[in-house]
Amino acid sequence: MNSIFRRKNNINELKDRIDEFEIELSKYEYIIDSLQHGLIVFNHQGLIQIINDYAKKLFDFKLDEIIGKSAIFLTRDRNFQDLIEKATNTREEMKEDVVIGNKIYQANFDPILTTSPELGINQGVVLTLIDVTENRKIAQMKREFFANASHELKSPLTTIIGYQQLLVEGIIDQKDANDTQGKILNESYRMNKIISEMLELSKLESLTEPQLEKNNLLSILSEILVSYKQILEEKQIKIKSNLSDSYHEINNIHADQIIRNLIDNAIHYNDFGGNIYIELTPEHLIVEDSGIGIAPEDINRIFERFYRVDKSRSKSEGGTGLGLAIVKHVAGLYNFDIKVSSKLGIGTKIQIIFKK
Repeated sequence: MNSIFRRKNNINELKDRIDEFEIELSKYEYIIDSLQHGLIVFNHQGLIQIINDYAKKLFDFKLDEIIGKSAIFLTRDRNFQDLIEKATNTREEMKEDVVIGNKIYQANFDPILTTSPELGINQGVVLTLIDVTENRKIAQMKREFFANASHELKSPLTTIIGYQQLLVEGIIDQKDANDTQGKILNESYRMNKIISEMLELSKLESLTEPQLEKNNLLSILSEILVSYKQILEEKQIKIKSNLSDSYHEINNIHADQIIRNLIDNAIHYNDFGGNIYIELTPEHLIVEDSGIGIAPEDINRIFERFYRVDKSRSKSEGGTGLGLAIVKHVAGLYNFDIKVSSKLGIGTKIQIIFKK
């Protein structure tokens, strides 16, 4: 009788332990499925033992379709398959970028190691997949930015050094010296402008919140037009306008950057004797020129750093290729929309739509 009673107690204890184990297992499953990255566990044979919800959605699989299957069933990417195979056969941690769909993921392989002779040393591998698409894009943009910046600064520096060397060595006679010094000065101004605009972009990129202060954009626009009076007269460009008060919560420097860069572009990419139309209302700012225009394939690229529609014209006019990139960053900071329309040989219209 005592034996039966003890056996019954043992069964109840075992049942309680199983229940506790199932509760703990449910907790772990919940935690794994709550992860905001993919998690897959392979055994030492490379077969899938565990896969969380994120990974199932990523590879478009149901649980019963993939458990117990190899990497061949998971992905058709041969390089990815080889990575998984290598990870299950090694005791080393591995890390590599993989492309899944249209995104980049950092694949982290962590071996499951034991010291039990019965189980063997390598019991499999845990694969985590972290979406690093934006990080990689930002890193690529930084690389391109510094490469372009180096190239842009190299050009005026080379010119300055070359002309300066001619002056020092006395190769240029006195008659041409003044002209050479003028060229050195112009290239110095251009280099200073590139550096200044690079710093402006860097400051804008570091801002996460708009700097709200009430400003009348009409006052800022009027001051900017006065500063361009000389170059407008030299190029005989006529300004037509429809202007009214336009009060907005925007830092005055940022407002100046948007308006000045749009007008600057309209002047530099305009023809001699051309026209510029400016419209300012509480709803929007429009700057439209009668210049060279932009090809359809270039419109989406004009806001890229250092991108120029007409490189020779931009450099001769002192352009840096950073103006519209600054406009885009300021507009984004204040949730303004930008619309661009253009036709080659006819002109370009850029509209900034203010946040209501």
